[in-house]
Amino acid sequence: MLVGTETSDDAGVYLVADGLALVQTVDYFTPVVDDPYDFGRVAAANALSDIYAMGAEPFMALNLVGFPTGKLSFDILREIRGVVRTCAWTPRWRWWAVTPLTTPNPSSASR
Repeated sequence: MLVGTETSDDAGVYLVADGLALVQTVDYFTPVVDDPYDFGRVAAANALSDIYAMGAEPFMALNLVGFPTGKLSFDILREIRGVVRTCAWTPRWRWWAVTPLTTPNPSSASR
């Protein structure tokens, strides 16, 4: 472990091999804006900024979405996920989504 919890950095860094390290981060937060499009952009930018802050280049992402099923329209969820995918996509790396978790309020965790 090159960077762990003791430094309170934006991400952890694990040495995989000489000259190759894995930088990993996860953030979980509730919406800071009311618009699903803007929330998706904030979620994507927040996750990417942690990787860049560590001087690394992203190569994959995982987005976990907490969503109050039965309380909000799935159109809102689709918009959030679509925006995250669009903002996070580059030709050099891939983005994966998982089935949303049922939570009392919208939230997003990106890793």
